[in-house]
Amino acid sequence: MKKLFLTGAVGCGKSTAIRQALGEALPGAGGFLTVRQKDDTGRAVAYWLTRPDGSDGQVIIDYSNKPYRMHLEVFESTGVALLERAEESPFVILDEIGGFEVLSDAFLDALKRLLERDIPVIGVMKGAAPASKMIRKLGLGEEYVRRAEQLRKFLRSREDTLLYECSQFDPEGLRLARAWAEENI
Repeated sequence: MKKLFLTGAVGCGKSTAIRQALGEALPGAGGFLTVRQKDDTGRAVAYWLTRPDGSDGQVIIDYSNKPYRMHLEVFESTGVALLERAEESPFVILDEIGGFEVLSDAFLDALKRLLERDIPVIGVMKGAAPASKMIRKLGLGEEYVRRAEQLRKFLRSREDTLLYECSQFDPEGLRLARAWAEENI
């Protein structure tokens, strides 16, 4: 399998499994990571879009003040650029997709172009339950729900792609990520 996406509940270990499977190879990937910034109490106050090596971070969601603020423009500029350059790398990580960035036509078009190429991709697709929490917090509507489901359908329709639903602390997700890394890195 050329492309593997883990999906499921928050905290079931999707990103951790992928990062563990990639190990020291992670900084050499194309694509991006979304990184959660927590306050002293452990509450998420922001999410950042970064390169896989952790550089060039930009805030994509700011929860520090209400109303919460989404920065779709980061996906439309930096996100699109990272997707377009991802092909230059031996493999791509997309951690994560299926958030509010699906509201950007430019980002979705670049993402689909990348996924149609013959390049190994591993990533996280936001699950339905985490998405419903994001919908409430950020006030996203039916257009978001429709586009996120279209992206899930697109991933499921591809013969070279596995969209695996992880359960809590699912060892199969880690096994799949390790198998993907052995085959593609």
